[in-house]
Amino acid sequence: MRPVALLWGVKDSFVAYIARFGEISIKAPAMRVGDRFRFPLVEHDDQLSQFSGSVVFTAHGSALNVEITDPWIHSAPTPHLTVAGTVATRTAGQRLRLAELSSSVASEPDQTVDTELASAGAVVFDFQYRSSEKLDPLGFEWANGETDRRS
Repeated sequence: MRPVALLWGVKDSFVAYIARFGEISIKAPAMRVGDRFRFPLVEHDDQLSQFSGSVVFTAHGSALNVEITDPWIHSAPTPHLTVAGTVATRTAGQRLRLAELSSSVASEPDQTVDTELASAGAVVFDFQYRSSEKLDPLGFEWANGETDRRS
């Protein structure tokens, strides 16, 4: 069984900060579902699950600008999540390794996947978080509508 969407809160303390002092913009087909963001699956095989959509966090007159766009889960050589690069991180046109994962895609609806900030991903948060800092776990929505029950 494969998921139909990725559900991810990114980092709860970061999202709470932006909600208080900035703005969160969601670009379709991503959407907000409770305290997480939903990115629909667009392509999947044994090595790669590609999700679509964008969530942009801005604050302080856009001096803080974090964009999570088109997250992909790579299964090999080690499970990790990449996002589309941005001009702000000087990675436009590239994939940026944002998070290391405890496994690739969960195999059961009630499972989540633990995440931690990858070394290369620290640039996304302007180095305000250290490499290996815990991020929110990944959850998934399945074809039958089930999720990890956090939604």
